[in-house]
Amino acid sequence: LYSLEKDAFLGLNRIEELALIYVMVEEYSAALEQIEILLSHHGPYSAQLLKLDSKWKPLWDHPEFIRLTEK
Repeated sequence: LYSLEKDAFLGLNRIEELALIYVMVEEYSAALEQIEILLSHHGPYSAQLLKLDSKWKPLWDHPEFIRLTEK
């Protein structure tokens, strides 16, 4: 397992995977917590990409997702 402390780049991938699992099981609040972590670190994730990627579609209308991606 890669944590952000041990590997900043691959650690972000694990956070994205966890967020996706939360989306799949409809735990949207938990997914949004992970997305907030993703967006707070430098890396390949951006608010614009999250808005375009259909795997995040269940969150697109969620007020917290809108807030996070409009920062």
